[in-house]
Amino acid sequence: MPSRFAIAWLNVASLLSASLAAAEPMTRDAALAASHRIAIDSPTLRGSISLNGGRIDDLVLARYHETVNPLSPVIVLLSPQRSPQPYYAEFGWVAADGSNVNLPGPDTEWRQEGSGKLRIDRSVTLVYDNTEGLVFRRTISIDDKYLFAIKDEVKNVGTVPVTLSAYALVSRP
Repeated sequence: MPSRFAIAWLNVASLLSASLAAAEPMTRDAALAASHRIAIDSPTLRGSISLNGGRIDDLVLARYHETVNPLSPVIVLLSPQRSPQPYYAEFGWVAADGSNVNLPGPDTEWRQEGSGKLRIDRSVTLVYDNTEGLVFRRTISIDDKYLFAIKDEVKNVGTVPVTLSAYALVSRP
């Protein structure tokens, strides 16, 4: 019998597969324009975080170019799901077997708490309220090198206990 962890990953994989199957490919620029975004601006990284799904899916290495020519394009590391070469970091939760909890997924529209860009001196916070007693909060920060920190929190303001397991994955479908 598969473990609860294995079943949770199978559930995550099926959600992502269904989402990918429904999406039609588009240019990278069109895929970026298809969702609201929070800019990432650091000395080493540039890009954005998609509020659709709360994923980091637009990232370029600001100091590295495709060739030794400094005028050549910078290296694109992450790209949105519907772009020609999708590659992104995604975070979320799965509920215990048998529970019927409305969880944020790959297509959930998050909102930014406050405003402004993600910078080395300023984190950003995304919030999703499932309107059933759970409030999800994701705080993203970046250091002066290349490292992100993701802090996910769930506040249960309802009356029913809920068991959730967090996951994070880097996907290159």
